[in-house]
Amino acid sequence: MNKFKAAILAIALSTLPCIALADQYGNATPSPQMRAAFSVMQQAHAKMEQLHAQARLAALNSLTPAHRALLAQVVGQLAIAANPDVNAAARSIDNALSQNEGRSILNISSSLESQSRQIMEAARQQMMAANPNGQAGPGGPGGPAGPGGPWMGGHGFHQGMQGPQNSTPDPGMILLLMSTHALHPMGFHNRG
Repeated sequence: MNKFKAAILAIALSTLPCIALADQYGNATPSPQMRAAFSVMQQAHAKMEQLHAQARLAALNSLTPAHRALLAQVVGQLAIAANPDVNAAARSIDNALSQNEGRSILNISSSLESQSRQIMEAARQQMMAANPNGQAGPGGPGGPAGPGGPWMGGHGFHQGMQGPQNSTPDPGMILLLMSTHALHPMGFHNRG
């Protein structure tokens, strides 16, 4: 799950170097490589959002109506809590789910992670093909926002909503993450 979060962050943050370079060069026309990279990342972003929506719908459809209502109640309580305890909320959902529901949620999450990884790898390969010299600027392979950059430490919207680094996520936490993602999808601040 942590790799999955890193992939989401990679998509969201990969556009930052393009913005930084645009600011740096003012009204200068971006290079063809920069335009190609931005286009690739926009496409990857759209595919990821579509995957998230499909996974969320599948997860909700795997729940009984009573458990969907419980999830809504728990998410609502977290939203208005002065000190929300996300881990306790996830445990309360886990305790209510049947084994079949839990297994279904884990399968949906695993499929989402695998498909996300494929999208990110395809986007990376497209960007490398568009710029074989690897001189993509600050966001390029060796730049600060590239692989291994400072953002890889788990800084993001869901920071703190995870257990130990290599732990298997539980179905309750997955449902909470999917629900909060629906409320705050990638690029949410760009809408409106």
